[in-house]
Amino acid sequence: MDALNEIMEITTDFDVLDIGNRIGMTGYIDFIDINEITVPVMKGTDTYGRPFFTVCAEILYADGTNVFTFTTFFRRYTEQNSKVWMACGMYNELITTCGGMNVPQFLFLRDLLKNGIVTFDDGTDDETIQNNIRLINYKVDENTKKVHKTLCYKRPSCIKLSLNKSS
Repeated sequence: MDALNEIMEITTDFDVLDIGNRIGMTGYIDFIDINEITVPVMKGTDTYGRPFFTVCAEILYADGTNVFTFTTFFRRYTEQNSKVWMACGMYNELITTCGGMNVPQFLFLRDLLKNGIVTFDDGTDDETIQNNIRLINYKVDENTKKVHKTLCYKRPSCIKLSLNKSS
């Protein structure tokens, strides 16, 4: 898969997040805390030798709403040739990867890592964004400013790498 190879090549230049021998309750890497992150993208290897990288990104909507996300992407299996990657996180994940990442998700992630931003004014249709890239939809409560997942689709204007934890 070319997009995955490109992603792995791009991430070689990113800062390393040393997680030591920690593992999550699931045996995976679902324990990384946002406070450990110092730059928008970091990479590492878990105790089983599986590569991972963390991505901090902001979803910007046309109505001016911005939602900060933090997602860890990791190779699910220990076999070196495994192409099954997943996403996890405890703080506003960017995409859902149930069953493993698909080609549109790898392409989206490659473009985000390579360019620092992905805009959706390029004719990308809503079905591709919602069903293929599988972005998670968020709503910001106007009164409390708290962010909540929602089942209602909301087209983003763009998504950019960002370490702005206050949004």
